[in-house]
Amino acid sequence: MNQQVLLQLNISARIRAEFLDHLRLVPHLVSGCTIVDAAGFGAQQHYGSALEKVLGQTHRQLVMIVLAQENVSAVLAHIRQQFSSPDIQYWLTPVLASGRLSEV
Repeated sequence: MNQQVLLQLNISARIRAEFLDHLRLVPHLVSGCTIVDAAGFGAQQHYGSALEKVLGQTHRQLVMIVLAQENVSAVLAHIRQQFSSPDIQYWLTPVLASGRLSEV
């Protein structure tokens, strides 16, 4: 069995809809994801408005995708085609187990 990983991407809230549409183009690699609102701050943040600058944080989205480790490179390459930006950060963590608690 191929090792599963959690690919997490920290993206600007401004590109959420376009980003999700782009992920839907590769259902053989990404069968779904979870997105949560987030806020970020740091030296490499790109503040999109005066309000974000005053607050000292940016409105972000955290996109979480569980997938086979062997597909990570292909998914990242697909994302880079459309969103080659230093404003998108990602990281991987191993998934020890995943599943549904009951059948639908």
